[in-house]
Amino acid sequence: AHPAYFRVMNTPEFMDPDADPRIAALLEHGRGWMVGLINEGREAGGIASHDPLIVALAGQCLTYGLARMFVDGHLSRMGLPDSEAEAVAIAVTEILGVGLEPRASAGLHGDQA
Repeated sequence: AHPAYFRVMNTPEFMDPDADPRIAALLEHGRGWMVGLINEGREAGGIASHDPLIVALAGQCLTYGLARMFVDGHLSRMGLPDSEAEAVAIAVTEILGVGLEPRASAGLHGDQA
């Protein structure tokens, strides 16, 4: 909804954790919160036993990349208008969630053995 906010929030000059301890603390707090949620999901059996930091990174990469694509206009050129951003984000993150579900065994292309 606010592409300029996204751009500022993700500009290294403004979000350098080495330049401002408050930014470092906020980033660490967010990372700790996310890892805590992932560990809760693992304990409940809803997330496979991947390294929680890697799971958090995968989620952050997916959501950042998707947001960047919306902000830069790539998705509207694919026929996905900004008005559908929330629905698209939910659909894309659900795909990540399916990939995190525990499985007995997966082959090369994710097929269960």
